[in-house]
Amino acid sequence: MSESQVNLLNPYFEKLEIKPKHTIAHEYGSGSRCLNCNCPGLDLHFWRKICKACSCRMDEHDVIVPSNLDHGAHIRKLLIEQSNTKPSKDNENFLNIKNKIGTAIFHRKEYCNENNSIGSSTGSLCKSPLGDTEEPIYGIDHKNTTNNHQFFDISDKDNKNINMLCNNENDRQCPVYTWLPQGVSEHTVSEYMNCIPTNDRPIEGTEGAQLRRTKLAYQLPYHDSDPTACKSLQKDEDFNLHTKFVEKIKHNVVGVGEIVNVHRNYGTQTPNNVSCQTNNYENTDCYNCNTKLGKCNVAVDTSKGPGKNVFHPTCFKCDVCNQLLVDLLYFFYNGKYYCGRHYGEQIYSRCFGCDELIFQNEYTLAEGKNWHVEHFCCFGCDMALGGHKYCVKEEKPYCVPCYMSKFAKTCETCRQKIPPDSERLIHSNMTWHATSKCFKCHTCNKALQGLPFMIKSNKLFCSGDCRNRCKDVL
Repeated sequence: MSESQVNLLNPYFEKLEIKPKHTIAHEYGSGSRCLNCNCPGLDLHFWRKICKACSCRMDEHDVIVPSNLDHGAHIRKLLIEQSNTKPSKDNENFLNIKNKIGTAIFHRKEYCNENNSIGSSTGSLCKSPLGDTEEPIYGIDHKNTTNNHQFFDISDKDNKNINMLCNNENDRQCPVYTWLPQGVSEHTVSEYMNCIPTNDRPIEGTEGAQLRRTKLAYQLPYHDSDPTACKSLQKDEDFNLHTKFVEKIKHNVVGVGEIVNVHRNYGTQTPNNVSCQTNNYENTDCYNCNTKLGKCNVAVDTSKGPGKNVFHPTCFKCDVCNQLLVDLLYFFYNGKYYCGRHYGEQIYSRCFGCDELIFQNEYTLAEGKNWHVEHFCCFGCDMALGGHKYCVKEEKPYCVPCYMSKFAKTCETCRQKIPPDSERLIHSNMTWHATSKCFKCHTCNKALQGLPFMIKSNKLFCSGDCRNRCKDVL
């Protein structure tokens, strides 16, 4: 059989040789827009997790990556053990959720994971009701379909945002979600999306999608879940300690919240259409706010993972940062629910320099922060600061030369930079050396420290007479 005949039979063979473009770690997200300032774009430091241009954290930039590199999918792949359970195809209680252009569409899934864990977007496949063609759960489908679809009930605000993205009138019915919970019915997922705040709904091209990307980077640091991604693990014993930390998370700590219906009995249907034992959540208290779940149509249940509790959708938050837990991933420890970042900090200290957890026995404590010994260095030039004078600006240490060039004020009289350890005098937005040589009358050179003075054209005067005698003043 010729090569062309093989490719005709299965066009996916052609894609096997298409290799993904290799990206160097510090080039990840290069040029991404900063959410805090107007810097030229993300230029990641080679070992810090901050931008060299503006010093903002990486998660404070809107890093957009292809769907096959979705951060949440990578973390789930690293930490969540996928179940091999395959419910019967007669089971109609669970649906697979599938994105289309301009719409969020539901397809009945032949095989579904009941524990609500989610694989990567490129690895999860579903069968279309129209045929046997396998397609990714997340992604864009350009094929036309004629089967009847049901859509999410979304707010007018969502529709306005989505209408800007749509090319024709038919695409404006419903948005594309960048993430959706799986393993539950279409109605239950729709109720969940309508229950959470509008700006938390991960609708493509909106604030919600951008907020999800920011939360993924902040709540789920990739280097916490993968020892090979850490640059600070120089010794085998440190690497092994991190590996044990990740294994403990996999087996005892991490879980994915399950969306359940509150106002009716919830249970799995067997192939013979006989209900199993069901749970009624209506009279159950939310674990966070201690009020009844009855005020919401859906809830988040952690009974299939560590924790065994139920929450209102808007109460399923990290105990430290108080953010809604992104993609329903939670870390349970000592009776509390955390995001990945703040769970890690309950067990180990985090280096303020590189943002990685500290597994070494020796580390530095300075300015109320924890540091790897080698990472307590200048944020400007990376010079080690141990045994040297340094200055702190916005919680970041700088060597004296870097501080002088970046932040030191200029004296209005001598036009020289004022060292951080020198006394200075400040009035409005003007600064002077606190010496008789600089803080003096511009006309008669009288020292003005502790005396009344007046300012005209950024010049000091001891009296109106000296001001009037000065020819430089307009």
